Amino acid sequence: MTRLFAEGLRGTGGRNVLPETVPADGRDTDARVRAMIARSPGAVVYGGGPDGMARFARALAETGYRGPRIASQTAHDPGFPARAGEAAEGWLVVSTATDPSAAPSTRAFTRAFRTRHRADPPSFAAEAYDVVRLVTSCVRTLDRPRPTRHDLVPVLRRTTYKGVSKSYAFEPENGGYVGEGVFFYRVTGGRFRFLGSDPRKV
Repeated sequence: MTRLFAEGLRGTGGRNVLPETVPADGRDTDARVRAMIARSPGAVVYGGGPDGMARFARALAETGYRGPRIASQTAHDPGFPARAGEAAEGWLVVSTATDPSAAPSTRAFTRAFRTRHRADPPSFAAEAYDVVRLVTSCVRTLDRPRPTRHDLVPVLRRTTYKGVSKSYAFEPENGGYVGEGVFFYRVTGGRFRFLGSDPRKV
């Protein structure tokens, strides 16, 4: 995850990336974060696991750092603002999950979900709906009673699909995902505020 972030940052204007590893068990988190901030970073990007996210955010807040704070999908969990409290405020979170209650493309899906389940669709509900329909459409093209994974993979790699959450596409040679799928959130008032998928508007 951190390598992907680093490559992306270097590729947008040649920004310097100063990696810092914080032990997962929490040892020396405060000291490591203070040392990191002493290097005067222009932004802080967290790419670690969920267990250390709140601890890291609190340690960062204690330094007085007020620059951009960006986190990977690890932070896109209600547990992050709940555990980090005020230290979570303002964090920008990059996620592959759209907000079905806020994204314009998911309005009809959200209405149908609420009618059927009498609740708001949870995170990844729209993506799960899309994936089932994507795979089903591929199976139908095979015209076989019991298609196997071996049958399905080549078809899936050649398929593009416009879902309610995003557009899906893959590299035919290796199956790598090349469709849409990055969404931005800002932690505001202890909740994730959906900002959409356009980085120019973030």
